[in-house]
Amino acid sequence: MVERFQGSGRVKEGGFLATHKRDFLAHTSGGDYKHPADHITMNPALANFSAPDVQGTLVLIAAYAASSGTGFVSVGKLGSDGYAAGTYNDGSAATPTFREALIAAIADDRLQNGGVVFILSGTYKLNTTVDVPAGISIMGEIAGSIINGEMIEQPMFKFSRSIDIPTIGGNSGSGELSAEVGAPIDESRLLNITLTDNLDGYIGSTGQPDSTMQTVPMVQIEKSARVYVENVKFIGRVNNGAVPDRGKTLRAIGYTSGSTTGSYLTVKGCFFDGLATAINFGPGEGDEDHLIVDGCRARTFGSEASGIGEPLASDCFVAMSECNAILTNNYHIGVNSTDSKVSRCFVVESLVSGAAVRMVIAGNSGAPSDNSSTTAKLFDSNVGIAANLVTVQYGNNWGGSVGNDWVVTVGENADGTGDNRFSGDFYGAGAIDLLLNTSYQYPTTVIVNPGTYTITENGNAYYKFIGNKVKDSIPIFEMDLGAGAPTDGVLSNRAFKTGPVLESIHFRSNIAVTSSYHSIMPQMSDGTDVDDLLRVTNCVFENCTLSHAPNTTAGTNKGNISVINSQFKQTGDFSDGMGILLPRADNVVVEGCVFTGNGLAGAVGSFSTYASTAWVITDLKPRYILRDCSMSLHGSTVSNISSTNESYFRLDDADGDVLIDNCQIVVSNDYQTRTTAIDSGIVSDYFSHVYVRGDDVDIRNSTFHSPDQMFTESAADYPLPGVEIHPQSVLHMSHSSFIDGGIACKIGGLAADLNTNQRFASIDNCSFFRTASANKSTSIFDVELDPTANAAGTTFSVTNCTFSGQSKALSLEPYHPLLSGYTAHGTVQIFARNFIVNFKDNTVTGGTNTTEDTLLQHGVVVINNFDDAGETTDSDYTAPINVFGNTIHNVSSYTSATATDNAAALWVRGPEINISNNSLTTENKAASAGNFVGCLCIDNRDSVTGSAPPTMVSSNSFGNTTVAGAVSTEVIVAYIRLLATCEADGSIINNTYSSPIPDGTTTTTVQDDTSSLIWIITQNKNQTDSCSLRGQDGTIVLGDTSDLATVGLGPNVTASFVQIRVLANAPIEFTYDVADAGSPIYMQWLLPLFGLIPYGTTLIDATVDVIVDATPDTVKTGKLAIIDKDFTTETLESNTNLTTGSTHTLNGILAGTFRALPGSNTILYLQLQIHDSVAGIGTTVSEMTITYRW
Repeated sequence: MVERFQGSGRVKEGGFLATHKRDFLAHTSGGDYKHPADHITMNPALANFSAPDVQGTLVLIAAYAASSGTGFVSVGKLGSDGYAAGTYNDGSAATPTFREALIAAIADDRLQNGGVVFILSGTYKLNTTVDVPAGISIMGEIAGSIINGEMIEQPMFKFSRSIDIPTIGGNSGSGELSAEVGAPIDESRLLNITLTDNLDGYIGSTGQPDSTMQTVPMVQIEKSARVYVENVKFIGRVNNGAVPDRGKTLRAIGYTSGSTTGSYLTVKGCFFDGLATAINFGPGEGDEDHLIVDGCRARTFGSEASGIGEPLASDCFVAMSECNAILTNNYHIGVNSTDSKVSRCFVVESLVSGAAVRMVIAGNSGAPSDNSSTTAKLFDSNVGIAANLVTVQYGNNWGGSVGNDWVVTVGENADGTGDNRFSGDFYGAGAIDLLLNTSYQYPTTVIVNPGTYTITENGNAYYKFIGNKVKDSIPIFEMDLGAGAPTDGVLSNRAFKTGPVLESIHFRSNIAVTSSYHSIMPQMSDGTDVDDLLRVTNCVFENCTLSHAPNTTAGTNKGNISVINSQFKQTGDFSDGMGILLPRADNVVVEGCVFTGNGLAGAVGSFSTYASTAWVITDLKPRYILRDCSMSLHGSTVSNISSTNESYFRLDDADGDVLIDNCQIVVSNDYQTRTTAIDSGIVSDYFSHVYVRGDDVDIRNSTFHSPDQMFTESAADYPLPGVEIHPQSVLHMSHSSFIDGGIACKIGGLAADLNTNQRFASIDNCSFFRTASANKSTSIFDVELDPTANAAGTTFSVTNCTFSGQSKALSLEPYHPLLSGYTAHGTVQIFARNFIVNFKDNTVTGGTNTTEDTLLQHGVVVINNFDDAGETTDSDYTAPINVFGNTIHNVSSYTSATATDNAAALWVRGPEINISNNSLTTENKAASAGNFVGCLCIDNRDSVTGSAPPTMVSSNSFGNTTVAGAVSTEVIVAYIRLLATCEADGSIINNTYSSPIPDGTTTTTVQDDTSSLIWIITQNKNQTDSCSLRGQDGTIVLGDTSDLATVGLGPNVTASFVQIRVLANAPIEFTYDVADAGSPIYMQWLLPLFGLIPYGTTLIDATVDVIVDATPDTVKTGKLAIIDKDFTTETLESNTNLTTGSTHTLNGILAGTFRALPGSNTILYLQLQIHDSVAGIGTTVSEMTITYRW
């Protein structure tokens, strides 16, 4: 104890410090607390270790600890791998190997009378047999304890029999009775552990991993021992190489010599694979031997002998000597290799004389090898069945093929807790890795329960993984392949290979431990032929690519790839990757899948660096179906473009049929325009957002929303196609929407596009539009077709579609690698050389504006089937362009000082042009600086094969109005322009023009720049026309009110009026040759409108000249008027006084209500009245000019 300061007891200590030096030293040195344990009081005392002081309490605790560990010793592992240390440890100085640690544990004093050696989680190596005395049990931590045997033909464990058998009294003179053979006192157990043969392939010849126990069992048991085996996985190894007579692990459990008393073996819930046979129970003591095999699952390979006559015991699940057996609820199949002969489940290979045994065989299922030449039997004997062998068999289903595939089950929890406890053949986060290490070259289905499994092994092309979905949970494969893992050969991702079926598995690259993207690669081929199905269903690929290398080995079977209801998402935690990469096959179906996040959605097909060059397509054409899929870049970017795929999504096979149905591929879920490049750093490599190529391409019921950005080619900028389509023979697009993009949709651009004799394209009920005005290009729909196979009669049709674009100043023109010298630029532009082009019943709203490269011809719709590249050669055929029933509106801001520059709603060039029943309007917002602004530009050309037929423009409506019908702020130059380059005649008939003035004089109807062509331009509504009438037209009447005889027409005429028919096509001339004393003399020229001017036209104006050679005295008037047929009502009179020697013009602008229709009562008439003339007056009436409007 520390000596403390003792004061004087006075109130004041004469100035001493409050803390004395001795007190301070006592406090800082801890001397006050260094009390013996028996001096420290327990307050309060512990309930289970009650003692008054600490010393007494510790004594009680030590006694408890010493007594509690009896019969239980653990073995662990030292090192940096994170395993826990045990009582004895692999890697310690005292026991440097696992075998030494195990032997030390077995020899521990606490196990003198038997006990348990507990193997802590870890992977241990064993290369020499461990002898297990009777009464000792070996137990592991279920999936966590793995012992790998590298044995060189010796068993891993040998279980010994008990030497002493207890007696139970009953001495009647010949000694006490012995306990029943195999009494529990000498039982040994093997529990909850995994035993493998050369799991890591360390032992092998010529570089190949070999089995190390081909002539001995993995576990050997002495005769007369009692052994209980439960929940043990026995995983053997099958040697690589030729199948006949190949080496493999002999069996899991076998027997060796011992005593002649009975043997007991119980095997429950165990798993066997990679073995010739599973169990050989052969003590040979007959009814003293007892065997129980219950609830086990096994796949055996048998002898695979090249000859015949192998014993049945070499090709079965369990072989046994005659014994009492309970064989229940097991599942066993024989492997299907080229030489497999597994034809029995249970076999009795030897009989015991005098034995009377009973066997129960119930609830077993499975199947033999498919190609076994021996009749399959559940139970059989090599040596015949003795009369005293009684078997009971019921409820077995072994030998059928239905539901008897080889299936392995995996669970997550190794500690027996939670919803998934004991839920499989293998347990724990490393269970998949363990399974992959077996490397069997035979298809195996792995059922995986929910949980998270860390994957560090490179995969196995023969394992199908099927997740057992529980509520909303599916198993997660945390991908963590090492840096030395093989790559997929295309994307340089670390590759994880699987069998051809994946279902309900969530694959994700492990963010915490790796920066590498992974490729999940289900395999269709082992290098020779392809399986008929690769199926992925209800899976999730997070920062992983679902991929398959392009096939370069010709297969002979039909290949089918199916990816259904799966998700592909990239979180941005890695460099951008690709969701899906699938090769050519007979049928490729991607259905109900969702792609989200950064990076590329994927690529499917055969192209460039991803070409399946040697694949044999059994049905002539591969088929690709993308149905009910969603691909969204909403809020995400693309920062890494693969050399394999220069688009966000690519479906590409020039030989294949492509169907895209009910899909959405968008950059914004609310269709908001993305005008900033998805990633400006990759613009030069990003040539289209969605790229589709196929022999027959069919796109229906789908929506494509693309980024409005550009790409660079040869130092020039071009608008990025949102969807770029290359059909080789047929294209059909229907009920789909194409939104934004530099160009919303581009078709063609390759010489092979629509380059067969059977080719055609049909686009119907689609919409193409922009959501904002900050666009890179005026164009939203671009077609570029110039096939080398110039067959006649091929068709490109666009029907019932809606196009809504917006003009852009300095608009980028689309990139045309084929037609690089094209002239015109439009919102909708179709360049399809030699194609019949049908553009029908569409609605188009767009604009014309200046372009960046100063193209001179502009149209909201541009159609050209004439030009080749550079416009150097005439078209090969007289292929018509038919434009019917469309509504096309042009908002024009285009100005140019060049008279040959044009901006129109419709611009057409071709050898045969038919334009009918369209509404073509231009809302002009910029006054012309000399260029043409109007509704229609026509450039009809002769083809190579001959002159073009006349162009027909009929029944259209032309207007200079807004969409609402208001007059444009700026006038247009003309409604129609015939370009100077036209090479054929034509007709412009029965069209309507929207001039606000009834006679149409405010706007030129047709600006005809042709020099020698004759165009018929007539019957156009709001177009004015005229005709000239002479004496033979209509009716001429002369008369007065008294006596016509004085007129000089003959003495016998008594009527008041005389009708005169003028036959000559000449002016009307007559003479008033007598003086009239009081009655007026009349001349009337009556002209009914119907029959004299075209049917349905409206009278605008009439003009006639009258010349008289003298001046009448009293009445001297001329009148031009409209009168009804009863001559009762006159309207719109034009009167004048007639004077000598003058030419008098009678005319008037009429109200436009008088039309030439059947039954019309409208008569145009001229009346001249002379009264009180003093002498004869000569009168001449010239031809009458009538102006009318259609």
